[in-house]
Amino acid sequence: MKPYFYILLVLLVGGSIGYFIGQRAGTPSDLAPKSSDSSSDDHATITALLDRQKEAFSAHDELLLFRDCAANYVEINADTGEVFDLQRAVVRHHEEFQPGKTINLGLGSLDIQVMRSAALARGTYSKTSDQFAEQGFSGLGGEVVWLLSKQGARWKIVASLWREEKKR
Repeated sequence: MKPYFYILLVLLVGGSIGYFIGQRAGTPSDLAPKSSDSSSDDHATITALLDRQKEAFSAHDELLLFRDCAANYVEINADTGEVFDLQRAVVRHHEEFQPGKTINLGLGSLDIQVMRSAALARGTYSKTSDQFAEQGFSGLGGEVVWLLSKQGARWKIVASLWREEKKR
């Protein structure tokens, strides 16, 4: 199963990068450098979008977690190679958000690279919860990569890839 994961990952990332590079090779007016104000606005918007992910974890609401995702969103667990479409990702998080239990998400070391209509964001994260202590570990930590696309004036998360491990 793992070779298929790597093939899918290469096709997803390579195809997305190729698509956005191809879009960039448009008319000469499209090739003019963006103003730094526009780029910093996009950076701030993406940072706010990722902060809303933390809010959704605090609210324990899987539907809020995916409000900024594109309809064709894909989530990939880099540890197992399992791929989740938007519907399966919602179900997976619904199972994670158990009634009466809290999960807190912390994001760190965010590196956001904005292109014209695409962005790549990388970071680390940690999850803490009272339910983790009951299972014998203190939390989860890992790395995450988001691929975002600007659709009109709005940024959407198109894909995410993560790996995590238990903290003792």
